[in-house]
Amino acid sequence: MMRRKLLLVTVLLLLTGFLAACGSGGETEDIQALTVACVGIGREDDGSFSVPSLDEPIQQFQEEHEGYQVVLTAYQRSAEAEEDELALLQREIVSGEGPDVILFFGGYDMTDIVGGYTEDLYSWLDEGWEEEYFENILDAFSYEGKLLALPLSFTLKSIAVSEETAQNRSGWTMEELIDCYETAYEASGEELLLYAGEIKKDVFALLLTANLSDFVDWETGECQFESENFQKILEFANRFPEELNLADDFSIAQAYAEGKCLIYPVSLSSVYDIAVPEVYFGENVTFIGYPARDGNGTIISAGSLVVAISALSEQKEMAWEFISQFLEEDYQSEKITYGFPISKTVLLEQIEAALDIEYEEGSDGASTPVVKRKVSSELDGTIAEIYQITETQKEQLLQIIESVSKGTAFDSQLNSLILDETQGYFAGEKTAEETMEVIQSIAKMYVNENLD
Repeated sequence: MMRRKLLLVTVLLLLTGFLAACGSGGETEDIQALTVACVGIGREDDGSFSVPSLDEPIQQFQEEHEGYQVVLTAYQRSAEAEEDELALLQREIVSGEGPDVILFFGGYDMTDIVGGYTEDLYSWLDEGWEEEYFENILDAFSYEGKLLALPLSFTLKSIAVSEETAQNRSGWTMEELIDCYETAYEASGEELLLYAGEIKKDVFALLLTANLSDFVDWETGECQFESENFQKILEFANRFPEELNLADDFSIAQAYAEGKCLIYPVSLSSVYDIAVPEVYFGENVTFIGYPARDGNGTIISAGSLVVAISALSEQKEMAWEFISQFLEEDYQSEKITYGFPISKTVLLEQIEAALDIEYEEGSDGASTPVVKRKVSSELDGTIAEIYQITETQKEQLLQIIESVSKGTAFDSQLNSLILDETQGYFAGEKTAEETMEVIQSIAKMYVNENLD
């Protein structure tokens, strides 16, 4: 912490000297530092770091707010670091020595916010903000009714199935997924795959990530890993092989085309991703989502950059001025490189634009269509090129976006702890009950330690 203080003081002294030298009549101008913590940014051996994506917002902020200088500090997420730098950041915030702004690069964990380290951003949004953002999406990122961190973009995870498999359902429970799989598996002569890549740990990880919020209540600290629902996921995953044993000529595309795979796990981070499952199934699909107790089980996650304001910052107004730049339409439409922009206007414009094929003119003057998405796999190579989406796909995407309400409640360390504890069960060394008991104990201790 002392090293950080010295660095900050040095920067301020240098800036003060520079402005004093440039001022008129020998007058000095007070310099106010707006400190910005960059979480997830790596440093060189000498402690230096750079964040090129922030150069333009910093310059714009400093031009519009005379007398303010943005000072960056970096906090690494690395198990190999000498100290857990997220814990260091949180201690600095609690002590009143923390930054004004926090930028999470690569998303954030629940433990980053549940301790009350950040400001509720709902109170800083403009009146009528529901017209600027999808209310359900912001609510999905809220905790205890507060928006403690705001992703600049978001991604969606869902499960697509053929319309025949969906049977007019828009969602399903874990029991319905299991029944559907068992019926189709028997009908196929026990040749059906749940999906291409099914092995015990991957099936479990797939279903756990989507349903973690069903087993962890970050507001009360209660955990439900000894529940019947968790046991169903554990035992369902255990019926699959430990390792894949596929023929040398196995083709993922062919397996889906021939109806030998039941589900297609899909990650949606761009408008054109909505067209991918139809390429594999060769027909209209239903985005049925992950198994959920009610409603559609599509899951929302933060994109690559998340903004927050330190709870004890004395410059919250300036902090909001800084991060609000990232919410402007120009930034949202031009600078978001991963995920769907949080701006409703920009996102709807992107969806509408995707209905049309874009053309580019070559050196010979001929116009060729622009490929927006290539569908490929390691086994098959490129199997399709997507140039546009259909009206049906547009409506499917809008329906997903407007109805999603379930966040992952994801925490990387908790996720790793749970996955580690299942290996003994999948290897036949522990019973499901023993495994669930240990996971319940570990998870409850971990969650409550981070809530205290």
